[in-house]
Amino acid sequence: MLRWVGPLPQGLGGPRPVCGSLGPWDWDWDLGIPRLGINRGALPSFFLSSGESAQQLVMTMQKSIQARLVAGLFLSGLASSCVSQDEYRHAVDLAQIYQDANHELEAKNAALRGELDSLSSEARVREADWLKSGGANGSASYEQRISELQSQLEGLGRAPQDIERFDVDGGYVYMIQDKVLFSSGSAEMEEEGRSAIIELARKIAAEPHGRIYVRGHTDSDPVKKPETKKRFPHGNLHLASDRAVSVAAVLTGKGLMPSRDVVAMAFGEWDPVADNGTAEGKRLNRRVEIFVADPSATR
Repeated sequence: MLRWVGPLPQGLGGPRPVCGSLGPWDWDWDLGIPRLGINRGALPSFFLSSGESAQQLVMTMQKSIQARLVAGLFLSGLASSCVSQDEYRHAVDLAQIYQDANHELEAKNAALRGELDSLSSEARVREADWLKSGGANGSASYEQRISELQSQLEGLGRAPQDIERFDVDGGYVYMIQDKVLFSSGSAEMEEEGRSAIIELARKIAAEPHGRIYVRGHTDSDPVKKPETKKRFPHGNLHLASDRAVSVAAVLTGKGLMPSRDVVAMAFGEWDPVADNGTAEGKRLNRRVEIFVADPSATR
């Protein structure tokens, strides 16, 4: 087997890079790779004083390098990645710049997350205060607005329409009879009801407003039918809740209004506006209300 150890003969071509202080390169014809610093001319004189021939010393060094570092792969990769000292320093400087910029972005991210958490916490506190005070600006309790709504219903001198608007303290209310939106014992909105809610959403969005509260109500009749009870095992409160969510979903669908502006609430049978002892009273109590707060109301 022909094995060349030494400088590459003139005119044969092949890689012979010089990279910084790596020293002379030789070509290993057996492996087909460059080898580093093992030609005779590159060996210091003290290597030759031990009685070992230069060729033997070269072979010893070759075996050690190949066994420990897998010299072929290592040196091939090294030869292909040689860069000047200036290029190396430039790359290091760029890496430092990118690292500093990344640290700065991480710090800004952390600050923004902290600010967002603080704002979210503040919003939750304000929302709780708003609900405790009854809603708009703390000027009237929810019970007061229900009483006001009852008075307006009594003062109509007629049966309310299927969708009726009432102005109350802190905003206004759309009172929607359940038959417009849902079949009996269902929270799946009918197509007619969906169209009605979309029209209301456009009216609400056309004017400045505060937060919007969708409130589900039922009459006092308990959920009895097996198929209805299966869908709403928690009774009237469950039914009222699902209906409120269905209406809220239509209000916020197709970009009609931001989801952050809409809250769904359920009262079940517990906040009637009429006497549940009569058929007419029950009809009025089966409703969904959309309370639209004034734009000045605290959120």
